[in-house]
Amino acid sequence: MPEDLAGHDLILTTARPGPPDWRFLVDGRERVLRVVPRLAVNHIEPALLAARDGHGIARPLSYQAADDLAAGTLVRLMPHAEPTPLPVHVVVPTARLMPGRVRAFLDHAVQGLSALAVLRV
Repeated sequence: MPEDLAGHDLILTTARPGPPDWRFLVDGRERVLRVVPRLAVNHIEPALLAARDGHGIARPLSYQAADDLAAGTLVRLMPHAEPTPLPVHVVVPTARLMPGRVRAFLDHAVQGLSALAVLRV
């Protein structure tokens, strides 16, 4: 359960705005855990490195941890309590005026994101 994390070393990524809370979805209800981190970093890479090295529990987005999950260097602790996944949106003014390089980027992004099995929860 989310409250069990209070007894563990937590690694907080401060790059995302908002209070130091981790949100969980348990039995259809949102639960909020106020995080008191052992380590706070402003980028995901140091958080992942610290978690890989056993310094605590981090909470990256699924695509940020995809390679580590596939390699077994990180594991999901509470998949049953994960919040609803955040969708990925790409907004462009209009498709008919889209430069070729923007279309190429979108095609590449869709292909790359679709290949991440972790995103298909």
